[in-house]
Amino acid sequence: DRLDVEEFMAFQLAEFQGRTVDEMEGLAQQHFDAYAKPKLYRDAVAMVESVRDGGHPLALLTATNAVVARPLAEHLGIPRLLAVRPRLIDGLYTGGFVPPYSGGPGKVPLAKAFCREFRAGLKEAAYFGDSLADLPLLKEAGFPHVVNPGGRLRKIAARNSWPILQWT
Repeated sequence: DRLDVEEFMAFQLAEFQGRTVDEMEGLAQQHFDAYAKPKLYRDAVAMVESVRDGGHPLALLTATNAVVARPLAEHLGIPRLLAVRPRLIDGLYTGGFVPPYSGGPGKVPLAKAFCREFRAGLKEAAYFGDSLADLPLLKEAGFPHVVNPGGRLRKIAARNSWPILQWT
């Protein structure tokens, strides 16, 4: 909840600088296959499948950049990815990003816009968050859930009677 967005994005996108789209997409897929995919929670996969199979609008909303997050969204069959877009100039990544920032309070307007596409509001939406940075959207969503929360988020969730999911 004290994140310096510019500093965080500079760190997250430093490896992108001077690289092509194809190069970064390949590296992101390798990273997903080697590190992220083996760590996916079965319960999370089942939840995504249930929402998707139920015909509900579904998006992955993350502060992680879109290049790194895309393999996860594709693997899970999530049709929309709302994420930080790394900046490109002349086919090369600059190391910067195109606003808006999709983390913390920046998630709220993105989630509202997504809901409007389906003639719905946030009070009709479920949101699953796992960090204190997710609080702005957890507070606005009609069906907030916290996943594997740390101590402070767990206390806030309990105080607000939000479901707490422990996925292992």
